[in-house]
Amino acid sequence: MARIIIPLYHFKSRVPLVVFKAGGDEKHVGIVDTGSEVSMFDWSLTADGFDSEDAPGETNFVGVNGEGSATKVSLVKGDVTFKTKDGEHCTLSVAGVTYDFSALTDTFRKRTKKDISISAILGSDFLKEYSAKIDYKDNTLTIDEMEEERLQSPLDPDCLDDYNAEEDH
Repeated sequence: MARIIIPLYHFKSRVPLVVFKAGGDEKHVGIVDTGSEVSMFDWSLTADGFDSEDAPGETNFVGVNGEGSATKVSLVKGDVTFKTKDGEHCTLSVAGVTYDFSALTDTFRKRTKKDISISAILGSDFLKEYSAKIDYKDNTLTIDEMEEERLQSPLDPDCLDDYNAEEDH
């Protein structure tokens, strides 16, 4: 078993963010949100190797812009790879629903003056599944007792360095 420590970023925002890859070479940014019951992923990730299936019927939700409903929701699952604080890579399986993040991305860009797109919200379902702990003082997300085989990744070791250079914890 291994302990995984994933750096959190803020990019001039007040919310904890993680940088990850999801199948392809493109970097994605996700919000770590303890108030979100379910993790949500941008539609674009279905082209990046996430499996999806349509959920039947209307789904009610409380989202970023308040209460609402969506008539078509896709359930998705896939693997995301994080660069750990010690430079290793960790691939974790995630699941959630699809969501159009364009409005959230626009708001984030206006507030932070950074050209960064938000691709995911990692909610309490993700945090509970991995018994993850957020340390706001050290800006880290810690997962204890992870199985060793889940730490392997086929990605280039320097894949996330561009974002690391821009970090402002």
